[in-house]
Amino acid sequence: MNRINAGVCDSFLLVGDSLCSKIQALLAGATAPVLGWHQFGHPLQQITAELSRRREQGEPVHALHVVAHGRPGAFQIGDQWIDAEALKRHATELASWGVETIALWSCHTGADADFVALLEELSGARLLCTDSWIGRGGEQDRLQLGEWHLAMLTAECRWPEQFRLADQDWLVGCGCGKADQLRGRNGRDVFRLDGADVVTNFEAGVDLLRVHSGADVRLVQH
Repeated sequence: MNRINAGVCDSFLLVGDSLCSKIQALLAGATAPVLGWHQFGHPLQQITAELSRRREQGEPVHALHVVAHGRPGAFQIGDQWIDAEALKRHATELASWGVETIALWSCHTGADADFVALLEELSGARLLCTDSWIGRGGEQDRLQLGEWHLAMLTAECRWPEQFRLADQDWLVGCGCGKADQLRGRNGRDVFRLDGADVVTNFEAGVDLLRVHSGADVRLVQH
């Protein structure tokens, strides 16, 4: 595991959705200051206010770590999805953050290069994120973003045995033009289709279908 010096450790802030039980467990073992989101106010406004408060107290934050459920091009805190449109609406606040690094501990958020570029442009910070999943799952863990490991932020003894920082399952067609068999699991799946896929076990009105060419997509509801 990579190590960072004590000075850097003292200058980061951990932000998480305190309404999510899995993220609550991660925040409970935090080794750094924590801003837990509550139901009142927009998450980006709350982050802005906390960064400003710490700067006024002579404790500026250099690295902002956000632990949240994600999807390509967005992350979720509470019932708020922070996507490109949300970033643009809060551009002035983002410009005031003054952080060097933003680490998004969210599954799949980095799969949207435009979202990554926009957040870096508006905040002036280096963005660490992933186009894959983040968490602990059976025999495989994915717990690293750049030089940071999740264990630097929160004690492993407090973690759930298994967790992924994604609220929904993303089932993606391979894009090869051949039919992919994509099978839903929980009625909150997100299917990204390339026009030659067969989707089963979806629940209409709950699942999200992202279709590039709908003419040959066949949906079989079970």
